[in-house]
Amino acid sequence: MTNLLKYGIFNAIVGLIVGLIVSITAIGEGYFIFPVAAPIDSFLTAISFWKIFIGNKTEIKSLKIILTGFLTGSLSHYITWIFLSIVMYSMYLITGETSVSGPPANFIEMFWTSAVFSFFSLLFFGWITVPASIGSGFLVRYLDNQI
Repeated sequence: MTNLLKYGIFNAIVGLIVGLIVSITAIGEGYFIFPVAAPIDSFLTAISFWKIFIGNKTEIKSLKIILTGFLTGSLSHYITWIFLSIVMYSMYLITGETSVSGPPANFIEMFWTSAVFSFFSLLFFGWITVPASIGSGFLVRYLDNQI
């Protein structure tokens, strides 16, 4: 298995755990989708930043791991909210039903509403996701050196 996939899977596991916590503890409707959305978006964000900053290099530098982990752990929140906004608005267009009071954010509004939701998401869970993503990078490097 490549380092790219390992890093993506480790981040997806963190996304799943955070998504489960959100779906269990959040007050309100519509949070049931977080255990699905968070791991997918964490995985996609992780492999994207790994490919951009680290790629297939044999020597993985600590500074690049920290940068990749910081960006993955923080921007995955925004990507998750964008994904959820697209899903909610698409479902609203198809069914007319919504899990929020009133219509969800449209395709233009979702960019700034996702930024606002991401801010609060980072306040509550960023202290978990950012260090876990950085730690995942170091774990991948450690496992790569053991083989």
